[in-house]
Amino acid sequence: MNGRTAESLLAWLRGRTDDMTALLEELVLAESPSFDPAALGRPLAILARELEALGFLVRRVPGGDFGDHLYARPRERYRRTGHQLLIGHLDTVWPLGTSDTMPFRCEDGQILGPGVFDMKGGLVEIVFALRALVANGLVPAVTPVVFVNADEEVGSLDSRHMLIRLARGAARAFVLEGAAGREGKLKTARKGSGRFTLVARGRAAHAGTSPEEGVSAILELAEQIRRLNALNDAARGVTVNVGTVDGGLRPNVVAPVATAEIDVRVPTVADANRLEQALSDLEATLAGASVEVTGGFRRPPMEPSRDGQALLRRAQDLAALLGFRLEDAGIVGGGSDANLTSPYAPTLDGLGPVGRGAHAADERIVASSLADRAALLALLVLEPAPGQMRVHRRKRVSTSPRVLVIGTPANETNRRLVATWPRLGVDVDLVPAGIARALLREGDIAIGRLDVVPTLDGVEPGLFDLLLLERAGFTVLNGARALLACHDKWRTTRLLDLAALPHPRTVLLPSGHPVPFDPPLVVKPRFGSWGKDVEHCRTPEELEECLARAASKPWFRRHGALLQELVPSAGIDLRIVVAGGDVVGAVQRVARPGEWRTNTALGGTRRPVDPSEDACALAASAASAVGADLVGVDLLPLAGGGYTVLELNGAVDFTSEYGLGGRDVYADVVAALGLRSSTEWAAQALLSSG
Repeated sequence: MNGRTAESLLAWLRGRTDDMTALLEELVLAESPSFDPAALGRPLAILARELEALGFLVRRVPGGDFGDHLYARPRERYRRTGHQLLIGHLDTVWPLGTSDTMPFRCEDGQILGPGVFDMKGGLVEIVFALRALVANGLVPAVTPVVFVNADEEVGSLDSRHMLIRLARGAARAFVLEGAAGREGKLKTARKGSGRFTLVARGRAAHAGTSPEEGVSAILELAEQIRRLNALNDAARGVTVNVGTVDGGLRPNVVAPVATAEIDVRVPTVADANRLEQALSDLEATLAGASVEVTGGFRRPPMEPSRDGQALLRRAQDLAALLGFRLEDAGIVGGGSDANLTSPYAPTLDGLGPVGRGAHAADERIVASSLADRAALLALLVLEPAPGQMRVHRRKRVSTSPRVLVIGTPANETNRRLVATWPRLGVDVDLVPAGIARALLREGDIAIGRLDVVPTLDGVEPGLFDLLLLERAGFTVLNGARALLACHDKWRTTRLLDLAALPHPRTVLLPSGHPVPFDPPLVVKPRFGSWGKDVEHCRTPEELEECLARAASKPWFRRHGALLQELVPSAGIDLRIVVAGGDVVGAVQRVARPGEWRTNTALGGTRRPVDPSEDACALAASAASAVGADLVGVDLLPLAGGGYTVLELNGAVDFTSEYGLGGRDVYADVVAALGLRSSTEWAAQALLSSG
């Protein structure tokens, strides 16, 4: 990058400060609070108009209960160049009508108004950075892809799977949140954030006549809050805050239930895992009381990385060409979509304008920073594909690597997959996890196909080996975390909760603890498969007998049992195979007469099916929620219409009858897992979901 290009872009953008301000005013007046899809559609339409004028193909991606999201890429695709992400959000924290009392205005070199800093100023930068490149005849070496969601302020619950899908294989990601501090610092690290609910249950009694018969849930909750407070670690940057508490019925009743809402912030994934385990391990202190913790981390920590630091240094060099200095803000407490993209692609955050007052009545930006920061973004977009920086490990097949399927040779599905790759010109081997490292070469791909062990108390050996392969820089599809998220049904439940996907209410019952809700319900192992040791309990007596039988099982002694509310069914369900984000196979499973479970191991039968669009979308979202590249998703039809996610299988078996429309399901799996470029794969996945 030479100084002349930087000077030209900066001069062009500074000459259009009035245009930038006018677009910002238009966006701010198009008020867009979260959870108002109609209002969110107005700034989306403005952005769509601007990007289409630049020759971009723009798609609205349906956002469910939220507003629609925007996906855009150049109409003329840059073949074999990879892609880079420009990320923003439409929603603000301000309700409709705020601009009447907090009007858009320019004062003393500053621009004030609701959302100018968080983050409509960043949206203006995206438009004008791209406009500057077009006007100056500059074509990026890496395809710019724009994704602007409508739910960032509420945790990106709907759009997170799209962000992750696009980030996989991206050369880099630029997040246009406002800069840090008056110096305009960039953000390369953010704390992860989690929300948890702790419910303490006791036993009600009259506080005056028979208090000894009661067990106070409030007293139990008070002790748990003391334990939660002890988890704070200021030196490590770990905060555990009990933000709200509620409980009790009346002053003269011993409280049967009390709840606490907990916010957790952590700087590293290791801290997140440690805190999540500590919360999961909480046990009641009072006889007759119980505690239950639900929730999880909505955004993982954005940890500093070698690739991210290299991208920061390059941004600092480019800023110097523009005449200003850039610094790293260090770790930032609040979360953004950078938390979601950074595990998959080198990410810079805080590229938006310099300002202050996010979520405050004095929200403002420095007017001159719009042009300067847009020029920086334009220069970053012009950067060539990373040379020494590692693209995320989940990049798709672009040359002719070898594929190692890591699983048991006795599995028929594994053998059929291994027989399919050579027909498409790809070398493939089926190997156990322990020897994969010795066989992998640079550019090769590993696919995890580890199943639950027959004793149902864990996963087949090899998860740690898969994790080591990822850390060594190899591409690993269905990696250790994804397989564990599929096979550990308790972990699956929490991830589905975070993704706001429908599934039966489920709790983990440690050995010896009271049952938190009444039958009818299903008791199953935490690591379950094949329908084995899954029981339907219609009455408390049946439940007591079931738990007595389970007490002798190794899986119960090690992990306890999962209790799941019973969803009435007609003895049928759908098993859908998702590969690379696409639905590639499906069957309807039918239970044998007299049996409520549909597993073929228990006499169930299968028949081909063409799943509905709703079923396909739900299955793909469930696969994305657990981060799985190849997974079976079991959906149970609901009496009132629609489906609920029953469970997922990271080592799903499938036969030729799974093929959609008579297609070869094995060939479709292989194609979906990577025999096309990452840009085409991510774009097709998004467009097909819309």
